[in-house]
Amino acid sequence: MIWVLSGVVFLAAFLLFQIELIIAKVFLPSFGGSYFVWGACVVFFQGALLAGYLYSHFILEQAGIRRYRHVYILLFLLPLLGFPGQPLPAVTVSRHIPPVLDIFFHLLISIGPVFFILSTVSVTLQKWVTVSSLPQREQPYFLYAWSNLGSLGALVSYPLFFESHFDLTQQIRIWRWGYFILIAGAAALAAFLRLMPEQKQSADRSRPAIARSVVFRWLLLSAAGVVMFLGVTNVITNEIAPVPLLWVVPLAIYLAAFILTFREPSLCPAWIKNQIWLWVGLGVVLHLLTEAGAITSLSVWGLLLYCGLLFVVCMYCQHELYQSRPRDSRGLTYFYAIISLGSFLGGIAVSWVVPLLSSGLIELLLAFCILSLALTADPRLAGDRDFYLRLLAVMWVFMVQNCPRVAGALLTAVILYAVWRQLKEKPRVVYCVLLAALYLVPLFRVDLMQSNVIYRHRNYYGIMKIVEDRRARYFVHGQTVHGAQFLDPARQQEPLAYFHYSTPIGQVMQSGRFQFHNVGIIGLGAGALAAYAKEGMAFDFLELDPDVYATAQKYFTYLKNSRGKIAYYWGDARLSLDQIPSGKYDLFIVDAFGGDAVPIHLLTTEAIAKYRQCLKEDGLLLFHFTNRYLRLDPVLGRNALELKAFVAYQENPPDDANLVMESSWFAMTWDAQKHHILVNDLGWQDVDTGRVKNVRPWMDGYSNIVPYIKF
Repeated sequence: MIWVLSGVVFLAAFLLFQIELIIAKVFLPSFGGSYFVWGACVVFFQGALLAGYLYSHFILEQAGIRRYRHVYILLFLLPLLGFPGQPLPAVTVSRHIPPVLDIFFHLLISIGPVFFILSTVSVTLQKWVTVSSLPQREQPYFLYAWSNLGSLGALVSYPLFFESHFDLTQQIRIWRWGYFILIAGAAALAAFLRLMPEQKQSADRSRPAIARSVVFRWLLLSAAGVVMFLGVTNVITNEIAPVPLLWVVPLAIYLAAFILTFREPSLCPAWIKNQIWLWVGLGVVLHLLTEAGAITSLSVWGLLLYCGLLFVVCMYCQHELYQSRPRDSRGLTYFYAIISLGSFLGGIAVSWVVPLLSSGLIELLLAFCILSLALTADPRLAGDRDFYLRLLAVMWVFMVQNCPRVAGALLTAVILYAVWRQLKEKPRVVYCVLLAALYLVPLFRVDLMQSNVIYRHRNYYGIMKIVEDRRARYFVHGQTVHGAQFLDPARQQEPLAYFHYSTPIGQVMQSGRFQFHNVGIIGLGAGALAAYAKEGMAFDFLELDPDVYATAQKYFTYLKNSRGKIAYYWGDARLSLDQIPSGKYDLFIVDAFGGDAVPIHLLTTEAIAKYRQCLKEDGLLLFHFTNRYLRLDPVLGRNALELKAFVAYQENPPDDANLVMESSWFAMTWDAQKHHILVNDLGWQDVDTGRVKNVRPWMDGYSNIVPYIKF
């Protein structure tokens, strides 16, 4: 019976996690790819999960598992009145309410009921075990490890198996069958899991009092783990290596820590438990080195260091949560409600608050500060004479990082005191040096070590920087250059980087073989393409992030000095195209692969059909798909074959002397003459679409980037 219990918990978590990935993909074509789509989904998922934990706590406190268990099994049948008993309702975007509220509404009516039921399974069945005759009734927390194992299974299997082999319709059908199996498993538990006789239970039904300091520590430890996980994810995907699917690794580590620690015995090495302050100090130094640019140049080592640090912090937090869990099972639901609340607050802080408060990636420092506060509630450190000194070290680094004018006199005094105290005990000399480094590094303001960074801004889409050298100014987003401009006023209207005269787009615009009057462009960057606009030409830029426009206007002159008429459409490009008349453009350019991230919904056959609708009959469609990690030409070739388009391909080598970057361009047209000019006059390569017949076209219901990752 214990295996049935474990299987039901595993499957519930698997389905819970997988429906998040499926529904976000379902919403993408209708709501677009703005941050608020995924951000709203994340808030809903976290809020619904918290609601499920709180509901489980209050209902089990009031009703008890004996009276509630049969009702609980019936609750599994309620979602069958909608999804998964019925198809997912159609997504119809409302223009009368804010998009975030519209997304919340669609999530609520589509997967809200089933998501809520799934969120209660782990906690409810753990409570169920406590009144059973199973030998594990005193330690039901092992089921939480099975729950996280189910989440990890869904995380890994979705991109590697389900997404690659099945379209959305098939994925939903498989998911529905999984839910029916879950109902059968829950029914089997209700029928065959034997409960202890009433008289064997304790007569005292009151829940033992739990100290507020313990509850506060649960809250902080759970928040610290989530903030650390999200912080490392942001650092890796923004500053080190924005490799597709790399975000899976930090999440897998976070879930694995729960699997290893929520068991008996809890697996947490002594070198983590006993040296947590050492790892906090190393983490702060690692963060400051990253801010100084020393880690990003060593992407592999940086990735390993951050993943190792994440593993250490998550193992410590999860282990401490497990060790401080209520020993009386009547506090079980309260325990999970608190750690769910901490996770929710940590997730909201990183996803929605931090990007508005800081221009840098301060999530790691925030995680260390929260962890430091959690340590203050640890009774084992009550007599530690150096505890508050170490706490001050972390808090001070956080302040200096964000308040550079803090007086240096106090800083120097703290360093001298730390050295004097630690040198008394020789084994602590190493820690002493580290502690001094924590104070000294921020004193020199690591951002000044990157003196060529003249502007830095963070919003929900990442971090953008303006970087200068002796020749040019660069627009950098994450680790990707989005445009450049010479500082020499005489050459400022010469487009650089991927858009130079010698690049494929430069050849097309400068050849004189095409007559372009109206041009549409997805992606603004530094606005370099505006340099090709002549008198009488109109350029429409479709840009997701308005802050990109503000930065381009302030630090570059392409837009200001353009001779053409420039217009802007804000928001997701596929939604913006609904505002544009059919047949408007002679040329349409898709240049939206920011930071090597691929907006898949802009590459599907449905998206390309929309581009074609906005083109004239003899119009030209160009894709700039330069990417360090993906080969997208097979996908574009197969989609062109699906839409019966003529296709051509061209790339250019880098030229450092003229600040030209290597770029790859793909052309589609439904006009044979345009295709002839590209191939025969401009030297583009004709693409034999017959070679990609076996490639599956990308559609709104199917896409898979795994086969196209460059290894």
